[in-house]
Amino acid sequence: MKKLCAILVHMSEQLNKRDGIPLYLQLKEIISERIKNGTYASGDLLPSETQLSQNYQITRQTARRAISELVKEGLVRTEHGKGSFVSVNEVSYSIWNFNGFTDYIVSLGKSPVTKIIEHSVENGMLKLVRARGVNEFNTVRYLTLDTSYIPLNLFAGVESVDFSTHSLYSTMRKVYHKHPRRIEMVVHSVFSGEIERDLFGLDGNSSLLQVSGEVFTENSELVERVSVLYSPHIEFKMMTTINP
Repeated sequence: MKKLCAILVHMSEQLNKRDGIPLYLQLKEIISERIKNGTYASGDLLPSETQLSQNYQITRQTARRAISELVKEGLVRTEHGKGSFVSVNEVSYSIWNFNGFTDYIVSLGKSPVTKIIEHSVENGMLKLVRARGVNEFNTVRYLTLDTSYIPLNLFAGVESVDFSTHSLYSTMRKVYHKHPRRIEMVVHSVFSGEIERDLFGLDGNSSLLQVSGEVFTENSELVERVSVLYSPHIEFKMMTTINP
C-alpha cells in the first residue's frame, strides 16, 4: 500500500499571494522540491486536491493545475479514482517536430547536457557527433545521439566553438544570422549498437527511431545535414495538415 505523503506546512513553504508568481506555480515548485530532495519518494501518493486546497488556502482548481504541471514535467502520474503518485523513475519526453534540443529542454525548465563524441572537419564540413541529454536530480540521462554536418563556407570558424556548452542552432542564429526553418527528413528504425546501448542504458539489441534529413533556412540555404537516434525514453510526435 502506497503511503500517503503528508504536507508539512512551514512558513518558508507558504504561498505568497502578493507575489506576481501564480499560486499554482508556487505550489508546483514546493511539491517539486520535496520530490527532488527525497521527502516524497517514487510511488508515494500525494495529498488530494482537497487536502492541498485546505493546507494552502487555495481553490481546488489551483491545486489541480499545480498537479497538472507536475504531470507535464514527468514527476507525477495520475490514476483515475486513486489519486496522484510520484513517478520520478519513468520520466519520458515528447518531441514535437524538430525544434532544437536545447530549446526544448530549457522550455521544460530543465538543464540540457551535451557530450561531444566527435568534432572534426571533413571535406569542408564540420562533423559534430553529440550525445544530448538532461540533468535530472544530479544524474545525466542521455536521450539522443546526433550526427551533424555543417558547411564551413556558411559558418566560417564554427569549428572553434565548444558545442558542449553552446547550442548549435542558437549559434547559427545569433552569430551567423542563419535561421533554421525547414527540414526534409526520412524516418526509419535501426538496431542499437554498442555505443547506443551504453549511452541509453539498453539491455541487448533494441530497435531505435532514427531521423535523417537536411535543414534549410527560409531562403533555402542548406545549413545542416543531420541524423538523430532517439532513446526509447523519447516519444516522438508529429503534426501535419491533410489537404482538402
